[in-house]
Amino acid sequence: MINVKFSNGAEIALEAPNSVYEAAKAAELMSRDVLCASVNGKVCDLSHVIDGDAEVTLHTFADAEGRGVEIVSIVPDGP
Repeated sequence: MINVKFSNGAEIALEAPNSVYEAAKAAELMSRDVLCASVNGKVCDLSHVIDGDAEVTLHTFADAEGRGVEIVSIVPDGP
């Protein structure tokens, strides 16, 4: 089991490695406002895979870490 503790005190156990997004969703902490996270003190995107016990902080635009995220939008070419 992989133990994940969130900064708000929520804790979950993952049976297998999973993304920050999926872990936050399982803990019912995911919202459209979340832009990135810190896992064990290192800022990462939400696709980062948690593969060991971790302390996670979710960041929004209200946080310096969230404001520092570069948002990239991929728009397909026209027909």
